This record gives sequence, C-alpha cells and structure tokens, in this order.
Amino acid sequence: IESASSAAALAPTRLDNPALERLRCGNPAARSLPLLAALARQTSTTVLLPYLDAALLQLHIDVLNSDSPSDS
Repeated sequence: IESASSAAALAPTRLDNPALERLRCGNPAARSLPLLAALARQTSTTVLLPYLDAALLQLHIDVLNSDSPSDS
C-alpha cells in the first residue's frame, strides 16, 4: 500500500460500468468499488482510491496461483 499525491497527474481508478461509476462518484461509501471489482476479476492490477484531501491510496493487487501450496 502506497500513498500517492494527486498532484502527480494521477486520478482515482474508474469503473467500466457507467451506473457503478456514477455510484462511486456520488457516494463516499462506494469509493472502494474499484478495489472490489479488481478482486472479483482475479487479475493483477493497480487501483488508485481517494485518500484524505489531496492524496490517493495506491494498491497493488497480485493474484496468487490457486494451484500453488498455501503457506498455512
């Protein structure tokens, strides 16, 4: 997890679905929808979420191979 300044020309991750994107923009509780969408897609990616006033939270998501043995 990293914090990135929005002054670096970065923008929060948008959703492909227009209805969900409107929800993300209009409801503070829905701002994590891009993270949930990325987890549901099960692909490695980076998601930027609004964080504090002038910053973004940068999340790097790495998918683990389900065929590999677990650490537990």
